[in-house]
Amino acid sequence: MGAPLSHQALSLMAGRAAAFLFTFCIPIVLVRTYSLKQYGQFQQLMLLFHTFHPILQLGISHSILYFYPRNTARRKELLNQTFYFLVCVGFFFVVAVLAFGSHIVNYLGSPEIEVYLPWISVYVCCMIISTILELLLIVEEKSVRASQIIFLTGFGRFILLVGISYFYQEIGFLVGALMFISLVRVLVLVGYLVKNYGLCSTRVNWSFFRTQMDYALPFGIATVFVILNTWIDKFFVSAYYGPEVYAIYIVGCFQLPLVSLIFEPVVNVTIPKISQFHQDNALDKVHELWGRAAGSLSIIGLPLCIFAVVFARELITFLFTDKYESSVGIFVVFLFLIPRQITNYGVVLRAFGATRYILKAGLISFLVAAILMFPAIRFFGLYAPPVVVVSSLYLTAFLQLKRTKTVLKTTWIDLLPWPLMGKVILLAALCTMVAKVTVVVLALEAFPHLAFASILFCTMFWGLGVRFGLIDEKNRASLSDFFRRLNPRGSTIV
Repeated sequence: MGAPLSHQALSLMAGRAAAFLFTFCIPIVLVRTYSLKQYGQFQQLMLLFHTFHPILQLGISHSILYFYPRNTARRKELLNQTFYFLVCVGFFFVVAVLAFGSHIVNYLGSPEIEVYLPWISVYVCCMIISTILELLLIVEEKSVRASQIIFLTGFGRFILLVGISYFYQEIGFLVGALMFISLVRVLVLVGYLVKNYGLCSTRVNWSFFRTQMDYALPFGIATVFVILNTWIDKFFVSAYYGPEVYAIYIVGCFQLPLVSLIFEPVVNVTIPKISQFHQDNALDKVHELWGRAAGSLSIIGLPLCIFAVVFARELITFLFTDKYESSVGIFVVFLFLIPRQITNYGVVLRAFGATRYILKAGLISFLVAAILMFPAIRFFGLYAPPVVVVSSLYLTAFLQLKRTKTVLKTTWIDLLPWPLMGKVILLAALCTMVAKVTVVVLALEAFPHLAFASILFCTMFWGLGVRFGLIDEKNRASLSDFFRRLNPRGSTIV
């Protein structure tokens, strides 16, 4: 029998946390090494990755989480057809970028980056293909090995990008390093599939493939709308203002990887278990597991959100220097996506196979954002696009939670652990205000100011949370295990 679900989630969170520490440092180094224009141009190239990497998977990668536990006799077919589908999609993207490269860079307002498009297209292609590497290890319940892959990818990216930026101030070398990392990931995936599943170019079982696509495509197309909804503002800002202002804007979005660090591992290990409960028609167990995950995430995510909102200026200027102070307002708006993520709003529907409704919700949200984006940026300036994006993404979450309430046969009051979330918000707000007043009275310099506030906040929140029962024995054990796994001496990750 595999490891307990909580241990699997904690292993993945620990792997992501370790990788995030390296990934988090990359922009901090790059903004100090490159000019605003250079950093903006690099981020314009990365905009292509962040947009097309999730979109072009069309949901086929994450369909492994649904089909692998349910179809034990067809796992080889599942992985073969998934792999070759992603290879074809990735190759198509490379060809499309080479054919329309000049149009892409002209829209982004940076003709100088056209020379790097072939490299970034190969990077996107290889990352699309290798996405299934971690997902396969997760469904095999090899969460520690998945954590190792996540960590090594983040560590390798950090070493290469930071090292290159120290010796060369040329963004082409950065893109080349990313391409190298993605090629290594593909080689590891191919080796693993050949060794364990006999990867080969056998004839596709079209009946099974259609079944897989029937599940994947609605979710994949919904993902297209969600991603476009998430990144549409970046395309508008890039086209409307150019690379220098885009550099300012993208710094305001830097908190989003931290959300994925907390959110995605829990989702990835929860969906297969909920899918099994659904097969057994155990709705009570589904609701219990889903609600417990949301409650645990709230203890981490809500305090993080509140603290970061209050100390937004200190965080931005310390991490990215004073020249990025204009990013503070953008940063604050995007922080309000964290409570939305905590609800795990799409998990139950994905596990139940209700991907067509997810598609409908994503389409409605995208249309709202697309209609409002241009007038917002035209009449209200740089700070309007984040408000449009956040509002439309909350609409997506509301629609999916509404349907989740229906399929679980429950009420809004019982749907999520609202009392726990409310108490966490009140306690986090109290601790943040105390920390803020204290550092203002002490008049500390930038780094001691932020460090002291963080330590005081965490100490107060943990102590009062334990004292008033918000952090019970089970939560304490889980969080302790999480931080223990981050310790290199005790970790099984490195």
